[in-house]
Amino acid sequence: MKFAWINHQPSASRLILIFAGWGMDEKPFAGIGKPGYDIAVIWGLLDDVFPIPLSTIEHYDETCILAWSFGVFQASRILPHLNLPNVTLTLAVNGSPWPVDPSRGIPPSIFSATVENLSPVSLSRFYRRMAGSSESFRRFSASCPDRSVDELRAELHRVASLASSEEAPASFIWDRVLIGERDAIFPPDNLKKAWSESTSAITVDPTLPHLPDWQLIIDRYITDKQRVGISFDRRRESYSANASVQQEVARRLAALLAENLPASTNPPHVIEIGCGDGTFTRELLSVLSPARLRLIDLAGSIPDSLLATDIKFTKADGEIALRDLPDSSVDIVVASSTIQWFNSPRTFFRHVARVLRPGGIAAFSTYGPATLADLTAITGNSLPYLSVSQLSDAVPGSCKVLHASSSSLPVSFLSVSDMLRHLRLTGVNAISATASVPLMRRIIDHYPASPDGSCSLTYNPLYLIFTRQS
Repeated sequence: MKFAWINHQPSASRLILIFAGWGMDEKPFAGIGKPGYDIAVIWGLLDDVFPIPLSTIEHYDETCILAWSFGVFQASRILPHLNLPNVTLTLAVNGSPWPVDPSRGIPPSIFSATVENLSPVSLSRFYRRMAGSSESFRRFSASCPDRSVDELRAELHRVASLASSEEAPASFIWDRVLIGERDAIFPPDNLKKAWSESTSAITVDPTLPHLPDWQLIIDRYITDKQRVGISFDRRRESYSANASVQQEVARRLAALLAENLPASTNPPHVIEIGCGDGTFTRELLSVLSPARLRLIDLAGSIPDSLLATDIKFTKADGEIALRDLPDSSVDIVVASSTIQWFNSPRTFFRHVARVLRPGGIAAFSTYGPATLADLTAITGNSLPYLSVSQLSDAVPGSCKVLHASSSSLPVSFLSVSDMLRHLRLTGVNAISATASVPLMRRIIDHYPASPDGSCSLTYNPLYLIFTRQS
């Protein structure tokens, strides 16, 4: 295997590692980026030697792994043996652990024909089918990989040999799977079958061809945590007055936590992730007092209303901060309206389970796929929300789910402009920070509203409580 840095900056504390598909090198990935993240691309199927010295990537606070096409097969085979440090998100795009398979991969007859007829002309035809459209193929051709046909044929022979001699690598778990309905390389129905028994976190995109727009993938599935922190820090003063939904969600989560608390005579050791302005902290203290409470938040400092209390505060990325805590050291871990910003709730839940004492409780509220649906229909942009069943499936086997529910919470506004102002003042959506003037105008013109101009915005709160079993 080979690799190249697409983005490499001294200040980056996070890494995106892309396992590319067959026929690729680094050229088609040129120009992609994400603030705060370095990006490296790995390609080549002739060997299993990981090409990046671990000593050069072990310093990253977080590593997100994206794999595509045959890169999914390659990553599934080698990652279980590497023990890469600080991995959170693992996303498989248009690929299968069974690369050549009649029902779970590329049908053997099609694969064999590709090998037998491989030539510069047939390779060009492959790239065209992969791209899915003339415009996408034109862009791809402008940065076409520089690979020899002989080398690519050798790779296909090796894939065929491995596929016929190895069992599927079941030991590696992918957080999310993305399947394009317009994939002309892997039959989409085969991919759905391949993944149906190993994960529920499958997204089927009706418009996606085999070749994804990598910048769109990165923007959708990997959080710009620096921007999120700055956004909420700037809106700290306006948040409380405008976050009625988050306040209602905090009250509901606190009530559910109270219903599921185990009996104890000692003040519990509690970790709250994403305390923000203290909206949930105050609700938490109403059901847990006394308690030894530590707050962790990506931005700001301890909320002013809690300055006089005996509460510890740590400014950190809550998704990865639990790594530094000892095993079985915490009684309760909570987060309200927070984990929708995490790259990998599954990995976070695994660390939660580790730090909880036997019998300890974890309580989370977040948001589901129906959140801001009318807005998403216009912009095409949203967070990659998980459903309540997908969240429940991400809970480690060492834990037992005590409560999992989904609800709908509509909020009314006098106008679409008021709705957009609400989003801006609460920082819950990236639209105000990233939208162009034409997009904002399109939202104002096309957002569903009543004849008097009033409209509503629907949130889809999810609640999840689990306990670590003895």
